[in-house]
Amino acid sequence: SVRDKSESAISALWKEANFPPNDPRRKILPAICDRNWFCRKFIGDEAVITEEDEAYIWPKVRTVLSHTPLAILSCVAAYRDTRFQWETKYVNSTPHRVTGLKAQRKKDAVGLVDADAMANELSMLIGYSFRTAMQNISG
Repeated sequence: SVRDKSESAISALWKEANFPPNDPRRKILPAICDRNWFCRKFIGDEAVITEEDEAYIWPKVRTVLSHTPLAILSCVAAYRDTRFQWETKYVNSTPHRVTGLKAQRKKDAVGLVDADAMANELSMLIGYSFRTAMQNISG
C-alpha cells in the first residue's frame, strides 16, 4: 500500500540520515541531510528520540512537506529508476545526481518522465493514504 511504501521510504531515509557523511550506506543522500535535518523536516525540533524510536521512527513523523511525496517516491528504487529524469552535476569534481532543475520552457516537466501521470498517481496515493489513516480514528 501507499502507507507501507511511505513508511518504508521514511524509515530508509531515517537510517541513511544517521550514517556518517561519507558512509556508502547513505547512498545518494547528501551530507547536509543528517539526523538533525531529518528531525527538523519530519518530526519537529522538540522531538525526543528514544531507543525504541531509533529502530522504528514512523510513529514520530509529524510533518509531511508538500514536496515530500515526490521526495519519498524518488527514494523508492522502482519510482526513482522509472519516473524521474536525473542529471549529473559536478561540484569540485564530485558527481551529484539531481532532478527537478529549472525547465528551459514553462511547459516542460521538470525532472519527471511523465508529469501528468505522476500527478494522477500522487493524487491517488495521497487519497488512499488519507482514507487509510481515517479508518483508525474513532468518532
